[in-house]
Amino acid sequence: MRDICFTKMKITLFTVVFFVMVTIFLVGINNIKINAKSNSSVELFSYSYFSNMDNSTRLVQEVMREIRTESILRNGQTQFIYTDNFSGIFIDNQGLLNIALVSGLSRNIWYSFIGNDQIIFLEATYSYNHLSMIKNVILPLMEKYEIFELGVCDRYNHVFVYLTCKSNSFKIINFLREYGIYSESSINFIIDSKGMPKQELLMLEMKYTIAGA
Repeated sequence: MRDICFTKMKITLFTVVFFVMVTIFLVGINNIKINAKSNSSVELFSYSYFSNMDNSTRLVQEVMREIRTESILRNGQTQFIYTDNFSGIFIDNQGLLNIALVSGLSRNIWYSFIGNDQIIFLEATYSYNHLSMIKNVILPLMEKYEIFELGVCDRYNHVFVYLTCKSNSFKIINFLREYGIYSESSINFIIDSKGMPKQELLMLEMKYTIAGA
């Protein structure tokens, strides 16, 4: 009798183990299918992005040759002067080249690029030359007003200024007003008392900075 009960227990235990193993196997197969689909979509996106990025990177040099009118030496560094209708240039999250132009100004020099699927044209308020001028006026004040990061963001069409003290931002504004070049939307102040920019904010600004004023 005991042998019969023990045999039944072994059969029952074997059945349970077999059922669990089959379940795990089926779940694993489904996960492989799901992961395969997921990975293929990621690979597809990555291939598309990097293909576009490669094409856009080559186009940047071609565009720059068209829009740079001269170069000057300022503070020991070469600074480029651009056509007055140019606002900025950057590569977006799809790898496409975006070119920002000042609203209302002539686009004659851009005719050779119109119709190129690799390029997206945007409208902006300020020329790159104007933003570069604001940046260059602020540059000698960096130590005095505790500025630890300064640049021109092509995508958002403004000058970004990271500094440690909010009161210094008002002094910078007054300084720019004396030059007659201040407008609220042309400059973005980010205050951090520790003197370290929030990485995600800085990366966002720097990501969209190509022209390099």
